[in-house]
Amino acid sequence: MISYLNGKVLKKFNDCVIFLTNSGIGFKVITPYPENIEKEVYIYQIISEKENSLYGFNSYEEVEFFEKLLKIPQVGPKSIIQILKTYKLEEIENKIAKGEILLVKGVRKKVLDDIYKYLSKEREEISISDNKTKDLIKILLSLGFEKDDIFETLKKIDDKEKISIEDYVKKALRILKNEWRFKRF
Repeated sequence: MISYLNGKVLKKFNDCVIFLTNSGIGFKVITPYPENIEKEVYIYQIISEKENSLYGFNSYEEVEFFEKLLKIPQVGPKSIIQILKTYKLEEIENKIAKGEILLVKGVRKKVLDDIYKYLSKEREEISISDNKTKDLIKILLSLGFEKDDIFETLKKIDDKEKISIEDYVKKALRILKNEWRFKRF
């Protein structure tokens, strides 16, 4: 499987680029933003009886998002590309957190509803899986932090089962402090 290419763009089209690697091999890479692809691209490759396609993104997080959405029944790569043409990952996360519906030209409402339900359910499962996490959420909300920031922080804490609630809160506050500092500038 191809997962990363480094080289240069030979030609840009509306929905893809021709990407020339340093070894002299050119690849057609389907991407939501051909104008943003320059010297490197993270790839998700789909190989089946009907296709052998490369989908390119600026970050590995986008590749993971693409792969995650492909697991939803009736959601195909073209729909996901359209979604990523319309929204950045952060915008999608914010819309899901606020309970706002995704609107994307060229993607059926049923597909968008399925994606919204899947991402909403996943968000809840990640954040409220145990009592310690529920307590942390209550504490951080009482301190005035936004739900979106709290959920993002929960994803970044790995060893929450092994630490006390006090250490869990301290870790979360450190992450939130760093995030807040970078948001200001």
